[in-house]
Amino acid sequence: MADDALMQHAIRIDQSYIEIDPPAPSYRLPIEAGATWSYSGTVGARSLTYDAELVGIESVEVAGTTFADCVHYVIESESTEPGFEPELETNEEWMCRGIGPVRLRTVNETQSVDMTADLVAFHAPSRAWSAAASPVDAEAALGHTVGRLLSSGAPAPEREALPTSEV
Repeated sequence: MADDALMQHAIRIDQSYIEIDPPAPSYRLPIEAGATWSYSGTVGARSLTYDAELVGIESVEVAGTTFADCVHYVIESESTEPGFEPELETNEEWMCRGIGPVRLRTVNETQSVDMTADLVAFHAPSRAWSAAASPVDAEAALGHTVGRLLSSGAPAPEREALPTSEV
């Protein structure tokens, strides 16, 4: 972590890591509504620029539960791979203390994608939570997160327990 930011150095895809150069700030301190930051660099061969804003600290309802004091980020990015048109994407994230992200929304204008992923279960040594309407996979263990992808017009795919390091 830099003095005021949590830096991302690579992206994992399957069993490979793709370098982010220079490392990109994922989150910045202090946590204050209206805080902004920008980035310009590369992810492998793809150029990436983005503007991020901490929109506010707010409550968000996920799967029938209201989570209070969650940090709401919006990141607008443009990425370009050599030989292709630029991709424009907006990502929103609601990050809640003691849990992590409870909702992620991605809108990719270039690919006409608008998808939302909501947390449906969380397991930690000191706390566990699951959505009442979504039974938790009995195989999920501590340190795992179960999520559900919500996409307008399409049924939700089967849930799969993933190690938190890959969520």
